[in-house]
Amino acid sequence: MLEYTDRAIVLADGRKIADDRCVNILADEKLMAQANLKETSLFELAKKAGLPDPAKLVERFIAYDREVRGHGQRNAVVY
Repeated sequence: MLEYTDRAIVLADGRKIADDRCVNILADEKLMAQANLKETSLFELAKKAGLPDPAKLVERFIAYDREVRGHGQRNAVVY
């Protein structure tokens, strides 16, 4: 989802429970559980690595992925 859109609307039990940036939604564990959404592997990796802001890794990786796909580069670096 993150590579295709910046914004997402989350529904649960027939109600809109979130309308926010994808990264913010996927970083909200309570919301994810309420909507029965699965944590992304990048977010899980960042948490396991003990990063202070897992959402930031996800956001940077998506920016990197968009850059690579947009310009056809294969050797870009994620900082």
